[in-house]
Amino acid sequence: MRSLVTACLTDGAAKAVALDELKVQGAVLKHKIMALSDLLAVFRAA
Repeated sequence: MRSLVTACLTDGAAKAVALDELKVQGAVLKHKIMALSDLLAVFRAA
């Protein structure tokens, strides 16, 4: 993750690629958190 942030601080094509990768990783983390939240709700209901 640190390398992506460092790439975002520089200029050029690497910045655009790094920003895209950060967006993708953010979406993946968002889906994982939602799945864990749903799983926790199932365990609480049982």
